[in-house]
Amino acid sequence: RMAVPFWIWAPAAAVATGYACTVGVWARDTYASMRKFSGAGHKYPKAGVRFLRVPGSVAYRVFYPSNDCTSLGSGDKAAQSWFHHGSANMIFGYLCMGLPKSTFESPWMLGAVRGAITAVSALLPFTWVHVPNCYKNLQPASPSNDNGGSPRKFPVIFFSHGLTGTGEEHALMFADLARRGYVVVSLTHQDGSSSRAVLENGSELFYDRFNPNMFTINYRPTQIQQRRREVEEMRVHFLQQEPWSELVDAEKAAMAGFSYGAATAALESVTNPGAYKAVVLWDGWFQINLEWVRPRPEGKLIHDFPIKAHQQGLQHPSLFVGSGQFRSYAKLAAATSRLADSAPEVRRMTLPDSTHNHFIDLPFWLPMFAIDALLGIAGQAPATPIVANLAQLRDETVTFLDQRLGGGGVGESKSSEI
Repeated sequence: RMAVPFWIWAPAAAVATGYACTVGVWARDTYASMRKFSGAGHKYPKAGVRFLRVPGSVAYRVFYPSNDCTSLGSGDKAAQSWFHHGSANMIFGYLCMGLPKSTFESPWMLGAVRGAITAVSALLPFTWVHVPNCYKNLQPASPSNDNGGSPRKFPVIFFSHGLTGTGEEHALMFADLARRGYVVVSLTHQDGSSSRAVLENGSELFYDRFNPNMFTINYRPTQIQQRRREVEEMRVHFLQQEPWSELVDAEKAAMAGFSYGAATAALESVTNPGAYKAVVLWDGWFQINLEWVRPRPEGKLIHDFPIKAHQQGLQHPSLFVGSGQFRSYAKLAAATSRLADSAPEVRRMTLPDSTHNHFIDLPFWLPMFAIDALLGIAGQAPATPIVANLAQLRDETVTFLDQRLGGGGVGESKSSEI
C-alpha cells in the first residue's frame, strides 16, 4: 500500500487542525456572548417565530412568547436560524453592495460569486448556529392575567430596519423581547434600502446603489414614504391574522426602528398616531446631509429628516437610544435633540463607548477577534463593550415599554438622560 506523501498530509493536517481550532474559538466566543446577553427575567421559556407576507407587498417575521415546543399548523417545529434564506444569501446580499456594476450585468459572473459564497459559508459557524430558545411555529403562549378581570393580551412592537440592513439583524434581541412578553413584528423593506430582499415572485431586490438619483435632494424623502407605507401594510395585515388578532392588544402597540428604521418609525408614528402608544428609536438617522456629494446637487444640502416628523413633532412617549459615534456628529446630534424635544415625554440615553454597529446581533454571529479585525480595517475602535451595550439597549427598551404598554407607572419628568 502506497503511503500518502508527507508534503500532502502534513499541510492538510495543519489546515484541518487550524480550522478546528478556529471553529472552537468562534463557537466558544459567540455562545459566551449569547449567555452574557440573555441574562434573567424571562417570563416565557421559549420564543416562537413565524414567517408571513402581505399579499403583493413585504415579507415579515413575527416573534412571540411560547411555553412549549408544540408545533403550530402544518410547519414542522425547528430551531430558528438567524437568516430565513440562509447565511449564504445574507453574505451575498451584503457583498453585492460592493461588487462592480459589471458583475450584475453578467449572469455567469454573478452565479460564480454566489457559488463561491455558498461554498465558503458552509464552513462558517454562524451557518449552523440557531437563535437560542427560539423555534419555528411554536404554539403561542396565552397571556397571563395577573390582576383578574378580562383576559390580558400581549403588547406588540412593529420594527423597521436600517439602511443596507434586513429584518434579520436583530433576531436574538427580538426573541429575547418575545420571551419577556412582547410580540415583535419585523419586516424587510422592498424599497431598495435593504442589502437583499426577496419579492413575492421569488426574485431578489438588492441595495439600490447604482441609482443615479441616490444623492439628490428628494431621493431619501421619497424612499422613506414607501418604507412607511410598507410598515403600515405590515401592521394592518398582521392585526387581521389569526391567532394574532386574538392574542395581541392593538391598543398597546409601539413603533420602533434602528437608524433609517428609526426615521421610518418616527414618520409612521406621526402619520398614524392613533395606532401607537409609544415610540422606540435606536440611533436614528434624523438629518440628511449632502454637503460631501460632488458635484453638489441643487437645493438645500442639509435638512432634518423625516421632514414631517420634525414639522409636526412626535406625539407619543419616546425612547431615544443613541451611539457615541452618532452623538459625535454635531449637526446630526442637534437634529436628533430637536426631534426628541418635540415629544410629550422622552427618555434619552447614549450607550457608552459605542458605535452604530452596537445595535445589531454582530457578536452572536462573529467572535470578538473577527469583529475587532473588521472594525480595524474600517478605522473604528474595538467593539469591546458591544454585548454589554446590547443588553443595556434591551433593558432600557423593556423598562420603557413595560411602563407605557404593560400597565406600569409613567416617569414623572418630561425628559431624562444618561
